[in-house]
Amino acid sequence: MKNKITATISHYLSVYMSFASTSFAKAMDFRLNFILLIILDICFYSTTLASVDILYDHVTTIGPWKRDQLMFFLSFMLFIDYLHMSLVSESFWQLSFKVRTGELDFEILKPISILFSVFFRYVRPSGVPLFFVTSSILIYHGLKVELSLFNWIMLPILIFLSFTLRIILEFAIATVTFWMVETISINFVRMQLQSLGRWPDFVYSSYPKRIFTTIFPILMVGSAPAHFLLEGNSFRYIFYLLACIVIFSFVLKYFWKKGLDQYDSASS
Repeated sequence: MKNKITATISHYLSVYMSFASTSFAKAMDFRLNFILLIILDICFYSTTLASVDILYDHVTTIGPWKRDQLMFFLSFMLFIDYLHMSLVSESFWQLSFKVRTGELDFEILKPISILFSVFFRYVRPSGVPLFFVTSSILIYHGLKVELSLFNWIMLPILIFLSFTLRIILEFAIATVTFWMVETISINFVRMQLQSLGRWPDFVYSSYPKRIFTTIFPILMVGSAPAHFLLEGNSFRYIFYLLACIVIFSFVLKYFWKKGLDQYDSASS
């Protein structure tokens, strides 16, 4: 059993390396685009951090958090955004094309998970140098809030859990593609929900907060880890993250299956 699991993991890693190598080969054919994407992302990180920093020139706290706490939260979310943009974001824009043209047939026939082949097919190579930018920002603000050794150890685990919840929620949204001709509006909704998640849960009033922490827990992506790290290591936040991941994994599996049943292949 152990050998089978190891072989499966090794197989998927080799497939993913092939996906990454083809993405890098394509990116190197358009070097100016590669460089511009890096510049645009750095500008996005800079303006996002600066906009919050400017707010604290006029107020002492926002909700219960001071400048360093909110800046740490924001740097955490920017790192999740970085992972999302580098590893999965390109695939969302390709899904509707594959459904409309019947290219999804080829994904279904591949001897690997269709969710893996659809959503992890396209890697964004410009994300490689940005790793050093986003991780440096996160470490800097982690030092500013004086994270304990235990919290530094927990930080990679929380990043993994938050990223997992983020992509599961967005994969679930993307299943609507099977019932639509064009999905620009779906991707617009997806990006707006990303914007909501870049603010901590306490900035929202009661009803929006309840909706986006329970029914569609996009706020839990950043707020649960930040509360855990900044407010006393209450493990209930870890439980919330794990519970959301498990529940919405089943939601995603259900709607993805319904979507595939709805899908009319090019050969039908």
